[in-house]
Amino acid sequence: MKKSQLVGLLLCILFGPLGNLYSNVVAAVSLCIAAFILFMLMWVFAILIIWPIAIILSIHHVEKYNKKVQFEEQRHLEKLNVAAGMDIEKARRNAFWQSSSMPMDKLYYYLLRKIFPERYK
Repeated sequence: MKKSQLVGLLLCILFGPLGNLYSNVVAAVSLCIAAFILFMLMWVFAILIIWPIAIILSIHHVEKYNKKVQFEEQRHLEKLNVAAGMDIEKARRNAFWQSSSMPMDKLYYYLLRKIFPERYK
């Protein structure tokens, strides 16, 4: 299941490094340790330095996770298509279009299926 970048962004804006627990636990723990150390040295700069880093890392980790989930979904659809009797290239092509999350890609795949019904089943 994909994660929402908006939720990750809002959690990091509200809770700083702890908001990264949604996207990546290791990054959250390391940022909390870094924030604690910086807070002991210079407390004003800890917020100004760690907070934006936490937000950027959250967006990055959620995007990375979503790409991984989409790749796994595409591989799964590929295997299902091959098991259903398609050749490998056709299975890859269909799995790519089926796993796409963009609405325009779904529309594009629908139109391809209407134009070339024997190729895109």
